[in-house]
Amino acid sequence: MIERFVTRFQNHIVRIPVLVLAISLALVAFGGAAARVTAQAATTTGQIRFVHALPGGPAVDILVDGTLAAHALDYGAATRYLNVPLGDHAISVQQSTTDNSGKVLLSTKASLTAANPALLVVVEGTLDTPEAGVFPQDLSPLAAGKTRLTAVHAIKDAPAIDVLRPDGSPLIEGLKYGDAFGGFDTTAGAPGLAIVASGGDIKGALIQIDSVSLNAGTQYVLVMLGTVSGSVKPSYLLLSAPTAGAADNALVRFVNGVNNGKAIDVYVNGQLIVPDLAVGDATEHLSLPTGSTTVELRSSGDPNTAPAIAKSDLSLDSSKNKAQTVVISSDNTSKYSITAFADDVSTLSPTSARVVLIDATGSNSAFTFNGAAVPALKSVGEAKSGALPPGKYDVVVAGVKSTVTLDGGTLTDLVLLGSSDSPRLVIATTGLSEQPGSVAGAATATAAPTETPSQAPTSAETVAPNAAATSAAQTMPTATTAAATLKPGTKPSRTPAPSATAHPPAATATLLPPNGGVVRVDSTAHLTIREYPSATANALASLPSQASVIILGINLPTPPITGTPTFAPTGVKLPTPTIAATTRGDIWLYVSWVAPDGGTVTGWVLSQYLDITIRGVLTGGDNVAVLETLRQIPDTTAGAKTNTNVTPVMIDLNAFIGTINTNPGVNANIRRTPNLKSEAISRIPSGATVFVLSTTSVPITPAVGAPSSPAWYFVRYDVDGASVFGWISGDFLTIIHRNKPIQPGDVPTATTITVGYIQANTTAAPVAPAAATALPAVQTVSAVVTPLANGLLATVVNLDPSANLQLRNQPSITALSLARIPLGTPLAVLGRNGAGNWVEVQYQGQNGWVATGYIVLTKSGRPALVGDLPIVNGEPNSFGTGTPTATPTGVG
Repeated sequence: MIERFVTRFQNHIVRIPVLVLAISLALVAFGGAAARVTAQAATTTGQIRFVHALPGGPAVDILVDGTLAAHALDYGAATRYLNVPLGDHAISVQQSTTDNSGKVLLSTKASLTAANPALLVVVEGTLDTPEAGVFPQDLSPLAAGKTRLTAVHAIKDAPAIDVLRPDGSPLIEGLKYGDAFGGFDTTAGAPGLAIVASGGDIKGALIQIDSVSLNAGTQYVLVMLGTVSGSVKPSYLLLSAPTAGAADNALVRFVNGVNNGKAIDVYVNGQLIVPDLAVGDATEHLSLPTGSTTVELRSSGDPNTAPAIAKSDLSLDSSKNKAQTVVISSDNTSKYSITAFADDVSTLSPTSARVVLIDATGSNSAFTFNGAAVPALKSVGEAKSGALPPGKYDVVVAGVKSTVTLDGGTLTDLVLLGSSDSPRLVIATTGLSEQPGSVAGAATATAAPTETPSQAPTSAETVAPNAAATSAAQTMPTATTAAATLKPGTKPSRTPAPSATAHPPAATATLLPPNGGVVRVDSTAHLTIREYPSATANALASLPSQASVIILGINLPTPPITGTPTFAPTGVKLPTPTIAATTRGDIWLYVSWVAPDGGTVTGWVLSQYLDITIRGVLTGGDNVAVLETLRQIPDTTAGAKTNTNVTPVMIDLNAFIGTINTNPGVNANIRRTPNLKSEAISRIPSGATVFVLSTTSVPITPAVGAPSSPAWYFVRYDVDGASVFGWISGDFLTIIHRNKPIQPGDVPTATTITVGYIQANTTAAPVAPAAATALPAVQTVSAVVTPLANGLLATVVNLDPSANLQLRNQPSITALSLARIPLGTPLAVLGRNGAGNWVEVQYQGQNGWVATGYIVLTKSGRPALVGDLPIVNGEPNSFGTGTPTATPTGVG
């Protein structure tokens, strides 16, 4: 039997590569196989967590792609899982400082893939040669009543090790430094373990563990760390995380709050779920079947046939945003009670921390944080919930004092237990939407906690610990990190009761995470994320006030153009302009936002509407110099939506809104340029609403009918599934901003004179509520135009309003005409011919060719070059060597 058991689990030992980096960051070695990971559904999001196992090493800061992911992480400590996109990520480990600028100890890369969406990164080795062990983790669903155990050997000077049971039988054999055991699923329980040199016996154990509590529905990683010959003795960490559960399961946390000091076993529907739960301990949020559930308690270690010491029927709810904390308590006669409190796992901003306050004593005690009550408390069942900025807090309740550090994107349950004369406080944290940038900042402020809305619509969904879980997997929070550092021969430490000793007031970290921002528009307004850094680019999503974003980079504007604008011939590339420092009102930032449905939107926002933190320091006013230190992102970088169905709000209330104020029945013209003699590309009826994007001033020439105002405004007018961009005289507009009339200088001044155009929208454009039935001067296509993925559109121009442009079946004026296209029609672009004098387009479901002399080519609302289009008819490239000879169409 033992031989068969050993053979079975030896087959699960997998050698995981260790990335060895000297302080000089030179790559020494890389190789080996990957650990077992259950096949998962496609995803774009993964998870990563870190362990500090470098013996004698200082507290460290860990950065992911330049964003702070862990601050002041001590030796023998670990983070929770952080949510990050799939792909390659730069990891930097440096000595912890208050400004995150400490000495870099090592750098490496971690690659999250659909096959390996969860990674454990262990900082190990020696102070002279720090190393990073990168180990794939399996967080896939477990069968009912099962737990998963893996192990990592991080003791540099130790030989290969075996993990033995108390009877000396092997559980894991021959695990070498830098390797990970692939893991196995077993029944929940509390086994004793011994770590010995490979081939040794328990008498010579490096680490002796009396019992390890392994809960059902949970993955555990046993990390061996320390030194054999050095001053840092061998010890271990036991890391835990809930595995994915069924989509209709409920989330339940168990807390042992009995008065008699006894550990208990928790059974659910007759199955052991939580073994050896010590007094003052709390589990993660475990995934359990919904409906009527029977919870039974037995003394730790009693067989399942022993009489239950307490029993209760609970109704478990799988509704979104709901979970339960089940508190097990007793009175002085050892009479047990099982009470369920509603828990709040609703969506949460990655830069806001939620606390749920549970008074299981029934005394309705008040909680204070740094001497202040939690703002905006709301009742959640019999519990109360509120939000705080990330930071360190002194918590006081019923005379019990404790200190807790709150990171963004986390839920922390604070459970008051015991009696009025002997209260105890249990603190348990679960990750909901933690990500790099969520960690409480290194800098501190002295202010009392201030409110962050607990229901900020920018929050992420409750995140599954394995974002790539199968389609049946339930959305679950990331677990609290259970980590115990032990000396040989000692019993695993339990969570101590909070000290009754008074603590000095702690400073509150109210700063945002490095390279982050919070939207600071009015509560009724929204900030638009756009596909490109332009007010005319496609809107991807709308950020409400107090939404949090991670800043990925910057695109600074080009120097203002003076004098009369000139345009290069089509196909001629213009030189790249130099960067010009300006105000924040002109600076676009490339950001990432976690949408309320859990997906991600990356795109461009104007910096003036954000409170910005750069490397942990809040910037102020027009501090452009600080922003210029951000990574430069090309303006050709497109934003995108990933795994989200969010759409822009119907009206961007943060925009400048213009109303046409002509006489009833009289239309205002939208012109291509700010000039009364310029072509009118559309007409807007009196009372209609437009979005005002920029302004310019044109000298007034005294004449009959001349405008009285020198101001012209570049606007967007949405009608019939298309957006018309062009210029309107200030004589015909009344403009408001945030529901107030504008003041001189409010509207941004145009640095270039954009030629007006018409752009079709792939989705319905937002329609202003005051708009009457429009009477456009151009005929728009009724079918939805589907542009290429690169956003290219050709708009028909340079025709008499009564003429049409021929769509031909070949790039020739003698070719067969397929259709006639009205002035102003937007067309999806497919490519060009070799000479570039014809462009292949799509119109009303058929492909054809139009002459380039009669179109304006744009890419997401910005001018594009015909010469950059691909040749799609096989002709050799002769672009720029001839002159288009096409004649105006609409005749013949």
